[in-house]
Parts: sequence; structure tokens; C-alpha cells
Amino acid sequence: MVYPHIWRSLRAIRLRAPGAYRWCRWQYVTWAGVWVLLVILDPRKALVLVIAPQLVGLHWLLAANYLQHAHANDASRMDYARNFEGVINPLLFNIGLHTAHHEHGRAHWSELPSLHRRYRALIDPRLVERSFAGYVLRTFVLGTIHPRSRSHSLRTGPSAGAAS
Repeated sequence: MVYPHIWRSLRAIRLRAPGAYRWCRWQYVTWAGVWVLLVILDPRKALVLVIAPQLVGLHWLLAANYLQHAHANDASRMDYARNFEGVINPLLFNIGLHTAHHEHGRAHWSELPSLHRRYRALIDPRLVERSFAGYVLRTFVLGTIHPRSRSHSLRTGPSAGAAS
């Protein structure tokens, strides 16, 4: 479950950076307040037009983020994320170019393609995918028939099993 991690993270932020904690708290209070206000005004519209779309979007964001980090090597300097090139990026503000996103977290999304080109040669080729849809089809559909098509951990060493 993700919530214990969120609470631990917020406690750590509160101790390390009280100003950042206040900012996080303000965002959560504002988000919850808007939902409550919208539910009071019109529960059906709030659910259909705001709450459900936000929860679906959050689900897909977390799912895509999982696929970008699953089986990568978090102990490596550059091989900690899978990068998806192709048509998905203009639709999702270039978040598929995930290494560039991590290395330059404050860069505008329009800068990520050029930053990705700088890092591409440094990333394990198994973590650079030409197509998000192709990766999903190969890994989750073809992988059920051919185990070699599945995603495999790039992490080596004693803790490799934990990352699988």
C-alpha cells in the first residue's frame, strides 16, 4: 500500500524542510477542500467530471511510472529508468524520456527530447524502447507465451531478487 510511504515521506519532509512541508500540506488541504466543495455543489458532476477522471489519471500515471522503473538497475548511474521514445511523448509531455526527466527535474517538457539525446548512448539499450505500446504488447502479451519476451531485472548482485 502506498499510503504508509506517503506519511513517512511527509514526516521526513516536515523534519528536514518545514517550508516544503507547509507547501505540501497546503496542496493536500486545497485538493481535499475543492473536492468537498464540488461534492456539496453537485455530487454527481463532481464524481463524473472531477473525482473519477483524477483517480483514473493517477492510476495511469502510477502504472506508467512503474513500467519505467520496473526491472531497471536502481544502483546504476544511468540505468535506473526505462525510456519510451515515439508517439506517446507528445501526448504525455515527453515523460517517456524518463532519464532526462530525472536528471533535469526542473526542465520544461519541451527540452526533454534534446536532453534525452545527450543521455541515450549512456543508457543500457534494453531500457530504451521505441514504442510504449510495443513494449506492453511484447512484455505482457507475447511474454505469456515466450518467457524471453518478458521484462527481466538488470540489477545484479545479492539484492537482485528484491528488484525483480
